[in-house]
Amino acid sequence: MVINRKTKVLFFSTSPYDPEQFKTFMRDKLDISFYKPNTKQKIKDIEKTHIVIGDWFTKTMLRKAKNLKYFFIPYSGIPPKLIDILKEKKELIVSNTHYNADFVAEHAFSLMLTLARKTIYLDQCMRCDQIPHIKVKKTNLFSLREKKLAILGYGYIGRSIEKKAKVFGMKPLIYHKQKSICTDMLSNEKKQKKELKLILSKSDFIVVCLPLTEKTRGLIGENEFKLIKPSAYIINVSRGEIIQEKALYNALKNNTIAGAGIDTWYNYTTKISATKQLYNYPFNKLKNIVMSPHIAYRSDLLETCRTNSIKKYLTRVIMEKKVENIIDLKRGY
Repeated sequence: MVINRKTKVLFFSTSPYDPEQFKTFMRDKLDISFYKPNTKQKIKDIEKTHIVIGDWFTKTMLRKAKNLKYFFIPYSGIPPKLIDILKEKKELIVSNTHYNADFVAEHAFSLMLTLARKTIYLDQCMRCDQIPHIKVKKTNLFSLREKKLAILGYGYIGRSIEKKAKVFGMKPLIYHKQKSICTDMLSNEKKQKKELKLILSKSDFIVVCLPLTEKTRGLIGENEFKLIKPSAYIINVSRGEIIQEKALYNALKNNTIAGAGIDTWYNYTTKISATKQLYNYPFNKLKNIVMSPHIAYRSDLLETCRTNSIKKYLTRVIMEKKVENIIDLKRGY
């Protein structure tokens, strides 16, 4: 399809953008407009919109956008609610980007290192004018070297984690339908469950970087935590609901596992108040967890990388090249 000056591109995302970055970008071919989600502002010429850059849309808008062909989500993953909406338009080409895979992988390792080297505990000792040398001898400080690292999910983030794990001298164990530690490839659900149990039981660290789908929701629960070694740690930089919240809390509280590093949670709203936490159990009272508020994707390079990925995407569409990272809405990723 030939793109011309009247082709309308609509930015409709919760992520902030600098319109100046796109002011002169292919202005002879594209008509770019910016809107905020949930806005009451009237969207001009939505029926003429050809491309949407964003992570928010409504069924009413989708039905009005009769010429919409491309929907680009400016980060990895896709909101479940958006999947249900976009499914209505079968011919729609939905895709996303993975520019932040290295940022997320780095954050996963920051959580691992904080747990392995007891960084928070030592910092607190120093701030209280305590000399922790004697206590450190009794504290299990350890290296990542030679440790077995389970990587649950082998997309862009999983591959970035594997690459960095090898630099640390770790031994990656991959859980993925097309790449596994078993000699025989996974061909059915029973084999996948057997594979997961095997990997969980062998690992010193477990990093969750799977997409959230109906099959992965609640994948790690009470039974899975029983398989994990008491000395092992679990890291989640994917989606909170892949790990059952109650099971995670109980595993930490009862020391079923050594600890956890969690970046993704369970309660998300536009505003988190003092009385509304990201979690439903008192994780903040536990000493064997390191927490961060879903910021693994953040970086000083974020805005530049995101802008470049959007420009690359628009260029491919304009040049009529195949769109990368197409999402299968039925599978959810």
